[in-house]
Amino acid sequence: MKTIVLSKSPFSKLMGRSGFTLIEMAVVMVIVGIIISIMATVLPSLIHSGKIKKAQADLERADLALQGYISATGRCPCPDTNADGEENRNDGGTQGNPADDTCAAYVGDLPYLTLGLSSPNDVWGNPIKYAVYSDLVTFTTPTGTNSFCSGLDSIIRYYDSQADNNPPDTSKLYTTNQSGGDPKNKAYILVSGGNKDLDGDGSDGVFDGNNEGRDLKFDLPDRSAFFGDPSSKRYDDLVRAASFSYIKGLVGCSTGGNGGSGGTTAGENTFPNGCANGTDDDGDGYTDCDDQDCYGVGACGTGGEDVTITTSSIPAGSINSSYSAAFQATGGITPYEWTLTNNGGFSGLFLHTYTGQLSGTLDQCEGTYTIEVQVEDSTLPSDGGPKTDTKQFSLQVNTNLNVSRTSGSGTSITWNDPSQSESFQANGDHLGNISWSLNTGGATGFSVFSTGMDTCDIRKDGATTAGLYTFVLTATDALCPGNTADITLSVDVTSAGAVAPYTV
Repeated sequence: MKTIVLSKSPFSKLMGRSGFTLIEMAVVMVIVGIIISIMATVLPSLIHSGKIKKAQADLERADLALQGYISATGRCPCPDTNADGEENRNDGGTQGNPADDTCAAYVGDLPYLTLGLSSPNDVWGNPIKYAVYSDLVTFTTPTGTNSFCSGLDSIIRYYDSQADNNPPDTSKLYTTNQSGGDPKNKAYILVSGGNKDLDGDGSDGVFDGNNEGRDLKFDLPDRSAFFGDPSSKRYDDLVRAASFSYIKGLVGCSTGGNGGSGGTTAGENTFPNGCANGTDDDGDGYTDCDDQDCYGVGACGTGGEDVTITTSSIPAGSINSSYSAAFQATGGITPYEWTLTNNGGFSGLFLHTYTGQLSGTLDQCEGTYTIEVQVEDSTLPSDGGPKTDTKQFSLQVNTNLNVSRTSGSGTSITWNDPSQSESFQANGDHLGNISWSLNTGGATGFSVFSTGMDTCDIRKDGATTAGLYTFVLTATDALCPGNTADITLSVDVTSAGAVAPYTV
């Protein structure tokens, strides 16, 4: 008779193995739950903060394009009212002369094609709203008779001077507080409607509050976002409003005074002997014949048969910050047209076609980049034109990151409570979120915890030997490893603060 030997079943082997206890499993589940809770709370906030910053940059880029348009044409464009990207201007009867023109409406979409921009939308894919003070669309030149600058002077005197001091005109573009008080007329206004129609009234797409509709009343730029109740008061719009004085100081108008630091002038050629006195009269960095304003004036002549870029260098900037630089040329036949033929890898730079003004955001890490611009003159093809000149420039992107303590002053900390927490913030420009690392100088039981896009806490997570330690907290741009900064801390851990924090 055969003897049958029964082997152990797989189930009996499994029962013989050691595994997690219920307590260990419970601890793991609690930790996982905490991590998920933190991610669910912090991550949407980080994403939203990043989009707000991008939307603000979109409005700034549109503002710079408007300034360039004003400098080139001497007037503001009309809004786009039929979604074709061009301004909708009604000719008043004198063809080619905007003095008697009107706009189809003074509130509409941003006329991005008229301004030379690539898109009319904000970061959420919604059209940017644009509104303009009606008087500013009819001027014919930047300076001189019926000029934009003289018109601004008249408007500013009308509203602001002690002699006139007239009340705001609510039949023209203005801002007001949430309750409708304190109206102030504005040159133009740009609005991003935010992520959604927060007040939920279904009126005018995603715009909230006084920014809804096609009337000329808008909210103040500093109105705070509100997500609570009542829902009719909810608000997440971003507003950029240009005052008359703000525009006057940016588009080459004289701001008065005796030629001091009050502002810029209309041009080098407007000063007595301004193109031959050896002085940079208009403060733009170019002297006499090197200034484009002196084209065709006196001994400067036309600068030669061929057009030549005279700008020798451009200023440096900081990571993810706003940037502006001006290019100039002489020779050939004006007007000139400018093209950014190599953007150096920057996606946020814009070169205005008619003014040669480069503006935008430096959206690359620290380093030196090469950009290339081309100028084209108006020489007729029959005369061998147009003539062009191309030139490369080095654009230096620098870092300006620093770390500050926000839970107290100074860098000396006494740690006398295991539940104590110290907060820090990274200040300056960065492309990505900030990652943190902590060198405790040999102290155990301390860790750093990220609390936002650019903030963190140092907290205890274990026991420490009492004593004086040197901590070094380092902030690093997650997208630019070379964009880093640190803060050195002197931390005195007392016996009371040396114990591990209590945990459940």
